[in-house]
Amino acid sequence: MAWKMLPLAATLGLLSGIAASASAPEPDAPAEEENPPPAAETPAGAGGEVDPPRDETAEGTEPIEIVITAPKAEPTPGAPLVIRTEDVPHIRLSTTADGLLENTAGVDLSRRRFAGNENSRLTLRGFDESRSRILLNGRNLHGAGVFGGYYVDWDSLSVTDIESLTLIRGAAPAKYGNTLGGVVDLETRQGSEEPETQVSLEGGLIDEDAREETWNGRMSHSGSSGPLRYTFSAGHDDTDGYLRNAFSERDTFSAGLTWQITEDLDLTLSGRYTRNESGMIVYNRPDSPYYDPDEPDSLSGDLGGPGLPFKNGPGAWGPFYPGDDSRWKDRRLNLDLALSYETDYFGATVRAYFMDQDRKDRFYSISRPGHLVFLRESEPEKNNWGWSTDLEHGLDALGHHTIEYGASGTYLGYGDIDVEYFDPQYFVFPGGNLHPNLQDTQGKATITQWHGAYLQDTWAVTETLTLEPGIRFDSFTADGAQPGHIGMDEDRWSPRFAVTVYPWEEAHLTGRYGRAYRFPTIPEYYWWNAGFQPPARPDLTSEKAHQWELEWGQAFPSETTVTVRGYYYNVRDYIRTVFGYRPSRVVYNVDQVRLGGVEVEVSQELPHDFRVWANYTFQRSRKEGDTLDSSADLSDELVELPHHKANLGIGYRKKDGLEADLTMRYVSARRAVRGDLTQPGGSYLRGMDPFIDLDFTASLPLWKGKEKGEARWILTLDNLLDRHYEEEYGFPLPGLTVMTGLKATF
Repeated sequence: MAWKMLPLAATLGLLSGIAASASAPEPDAPAEEENPPPAAETPAGAGGEVDPPRDETAEGTEPIEIVITAPKAEPTPGAPLVIRTEDVPHIRLSTTADGLLENTAGVDLSRRRFAGNENSRLTLRGFDESRSRILLNGRNLHGAGVFGGYYVDWDSLSVTDIESLTLIRGAAPAKYGNTLGGVVDLETRQGSEEPETQVSLEGGLIDEDAREETWNGRMSHSGSSGPLRYTFSAGHDDTDGYLRNAFSERDTFSAGLTWQITEDLDLTLSGRYTRNESGMIVYNRPDSPYYDPDEPDSLSGDLGGPGLPFKNGPGAWGPFYPGDDSRWKDRRLNLDLALSYETDYFGATVRAYFMDQDRKDRFYSISRPGHLVFLRESEPEKNNWGWSTDLEHGLDALGHHTIEYGASGTYLGYGDIDVEYFDPQYFVFPGGNLHPNLQDTQGKATITQWHGAYLQDTWAVTETLTLEPGIRFDSFTADGAQPGHIGMDEDRWSPRFAVTVYPWEEAHLTGRYGRAYRFPTIPEYYWWNAGFQPPARPDLTSEKAHQWELEWGQAFPSETTVTVRGYYYNVRDYIRTVFGYRPSRVVYNVDQVRLGGVEVEVSQELPHDFRVWANYTFQRSRKEGDTLDSSADLSDELVELPHHKANLGIGYRKKDGLEADLTMRYVSARRAVRGDLTQPGGSYLRGMDPFIDLDFTASLPLWKGKEKGEARWILTLDNLLDRHYEEEYGFPLPGLTVMTGLKATF
């Protein structure tokens, strides 16, 4: 209960900061120059970050003098990678924010299709979305992940609404908790002083052989009226998909209103609503009696949950299995409220947010087209909410300090399941009893509570040395979703530290260490209680990591930048989920998982408005003590991770003229675990071929306004090599896809 009082305490702290800064003396005129300007942003796919200028004011030999200064000194290299959507001309088939990271070092994408929600689409340095922190305007975006759902709803994050994406790979500053892989922070578009409207319409054919259609249209507008700034957008995406029954239709709406209360204080209310109807990918391989040779071969992809006990399926074929037109319809609402105050002396933001989602699953028979066999409504997110407060100020004492501190709280649960109809001849009744997943289920409002607080200092000691000490405290509790479930209660301290030296001009060397924790998700906690119970199994506990990183960067006078990073992570008590153990799965802690890798990024400006860039990633993994997974005898690696990845691109940018990009993505061979993981010798490995994806995009202005505004024609050729590569085993992606469209701003 004391934690829930923190939003009030944070608000009072903000108000006191406002009062304190209002009475603070005006700084001397030169003080405005005491902090370096923001670090240069790296365009999408650029590979390396550009060194921010060093703090020229830090002189360790001066007498100790404390002076309140502007809080906005940028962190030292390696500063986060910032991708602005306006710098990305590509028409992505997914049109969602995860596609912005497709050509980025240290990032793996695992998509079954480009539209329609799937879980775990994004991996950062070997850690999936449940082990990374995905944020929206600085607040937590993770959901409960129950009922076959997903921790991050990428389909609700249309590029239309996104202004920029900030990526921190691996060991993050103390500001960020409950993450091992890193941080992705999405900043949405804000209202503008001058009115601005954007309209786009795009379409094309997916795969030159399949000739499936896809199109999307978007409109956004922003402006101001007196002290109010506003923005709103609407979009529609419609695709036939490539795989069997992989259609998707999505509507997105967003709006934001900012009230500029004073010059330094503003209040913003924003909301996003998404309606998504997607088909469940139907199993389509020759061993099925319902195989359709006109559709691509693939495994099945049921989107809803919990899983259903159909009588038939792969390996036991018969008429009682779901088929074409099976679908789910998902509706999601997000609301945000933020109060921000910023002056030259002090900055603070207090946020509160709300998440709600409901879904309807419809399953139709594979042997009797149009015959409904199951209908269910569920509430994967039910009144989930959270809050955060972040404060920042600067001071001069033995150099310059940028001090950040704050706290946050997240409260997750889920709602009811209502089974409205099922055809009993299609389902198994164990022991003559009704299977639990064919029955209504009552949810619980708040199952997990996660609170955190942090203190971080970016200390520019001298012109050639910057230190970043930080400390974080996290408290996690889980209250049983069902009677008899064992609860969890953990408190963890996480020290973080980084040191950066500037040995010569335009060069930096950064070493970073972090102690990090990742707490169980609701599905992991639930099934640790409700799943298979092996003898002498210890209590479920959080994952605990030591993270070490080293980075060297150099900018050369020839407009060449080079960045090299190495990292090593040692994770104790890694949480594993193995399906197949009765009644559904087993959840347990693995003794140890180790991950390490190297990332190299190079970019070069060329004459005549050309630019080339490249990056390469090498990564390896090892796991120990995985006693309940029979595939552990086959490999001691996380086999789904490729050892090698490379991206290469050349771009052309003529101001107010032609823009064009040719990009190549290479991913080495991977493997997938198949079979029965519960029995010795029951599992096996299936290989996934390496692939090269070559894409081209061009944008040409058709009209240019006198003062502002333009209209552009856009062309994209995706997968020029026309090969059906796989990011996830059993789900080939489309070959050559041609898209074209118009985009106008006025």
